[in-house]
Amino acid sequence: MPKDIRKTHVLTTISNYFGFDYDSISSLSDHRALNNFLDDANCPLLASTRGHKHSIHLSNEVILFDIIIIYILYFFFY
Repeated sequence: MPKDIRKTHVLTTISNYFGFDYDSISSLSDHRALNNFLDDANCPLLASTRGHKHSIHLSNEVILFDIIIIYILYFFFY
């Protein structure tokens, strides 16, 4: 099955923004939040947050944190 170029584009953008290698986050291609954003017309938001030790957290909601988060990248579909 060919790769989904939409997923490749989103993950490449995330890896470039956070300064990671694409290969280090390519495992997120099957993440529920990414699939919801790309395939569900009722899900217009994908939030990616940089965690500790080069980890990325994906969500379909805006999450408020108790601490200051410097790196958050939002994708909107309208």
